[in-house]
Amino acid sequence: TAASFLIVDDDILNAYYGKVPGSESSDDAGGYIFPCNATLPSISFKLGGHKVKIPGSTMMFEDLGDNICFGALQSNNGGRTIFGDTFFKEQFVVFDVGKTRIGLANKP
Repeated sequence: TAASFLIVDDDILNAYYGKVPGSESSDDAGGYIFPCNATLPSISFKLGGHKVKIPGSTMMFEDLGDNICFGALQSNNGGRTIFGDTFFKEQFVVFDVGKTRIGLANKP
């Protein structure tokens, strides 16, 4: 994937950022922002029989200055869920093109 973010449905997005004090959706920034000193929760996904946990420490994408950070979890605007770099950095991933499948294992 060429995406840097985890792109998810708004119900997941809003539930996640609802746990982050001071977070808000910003039209100017183009997505969710929050105070850089916020403690971000981990997020988990279940794909097939595999549970993927992404630590909150990896959910900050960019420091915008003035203690405002841009999140690595953003809206798909009702489209497809996209697992970008934030997801793949936490997994060992094997792409099996011949059998059109992908294998995942959590990194220690």
